[in-house]
Amino acid sequence: MSFDFQPFTVFAPAKINLFLHITGRRPDGYHRLESLVEFADPHSKACDNLHFAPAEKFSLKIAGKFSAALKDTDPQHNLVTRAAKILCGDLPPVAVTLEKNLPVAAGIGGGSADAAACLRALSQITGKNAAEHDLLTLGADLPACLESRPCLARGIGEDICPVTLPRYALLLVHPDVPVPTPEVFKTYAAEQQVFSNENIYFQSLNFEELLHLLGKSRNDLQNAAMRICPEISDVLNALQKEKGCLLPRMSGSGATCFGIFDGRENAGIALANLQKTYPAWWTVAAKGF
Repeated sequence: MSFDFQPFTVFAPAKINLFLHITGRRPDGYHRLESLVEFADPHSKACDNLHFAPAEKFSLKIAGKFSAALKDTDPQHNLVTRAAKILCGDLPPVAVTLEKNLPVAAGIGGGSADAAACLRALSQITGKNAAEHDLLTLGADLPACLESRPCLARGIGEDICPVTLPRYALLLVHPDVPVPTPEVFKTYAAEQQVFSNENIYFQSLNFEELLHLLGKSRNDLQNAAMRICPEISDVLNALQKEKGCLLPRMSGSGATCFGIFDGRENAGIALANLQKTYPAWWTVAAKGF
């Protein structure tokens, strides 16, 4: 079987947990959560890019700034390849190039975003769709990444409710230190005794309402992640010192942090300042530019 299509590119935007509350733990050990999930703007520097072209057989090539972090990983185990297998059964005759612009093990769902982008692209090429229960084997972030729009996520991430959020300026900053998610949850479980129970529901927020909500919320994994990676505190402090930063917070299980700004101008100044002062950090404009 072959597919006749013109080569094309799809974006895999970073997932950003504006808040993340741990609400319980299932008997199988998975933690239940409640999170407001946002995504970087397409075409921003906070996206992986996946390029698709016809081929005689399936292949996955990984390039880009953070490709070295995956060089020792068997391509058969990459979430892009696994997504292709789940959707198509046999791997389709398509050449995929993953341009890895997002840091790995960074709390911004890069692998899940890549898998979701692959599923969207191959669904377009083949006309196939995967069963929801199969998709969850690709990770808890996969349902939200398939939506790739603001949503409230619950359960272990499979219960998704799309919401409407305003436009605003947001920077992402990563201290160039990988933080494995299992270690963060293990540290959290060893320290945390009381789960969150906010039960937040809404359909739409303006900017003031969003800031008010975020001011009352938090990332329950942040303290545990900082024990593993103290550099997270350095990033949060650096963001807080920038003019116009209204909220600095860690995303997901870290170590990426975000800063929400009062406008594009101050966010742009902060971007330049942070890139100059901390050249080893990954600092990008993710929204509002």
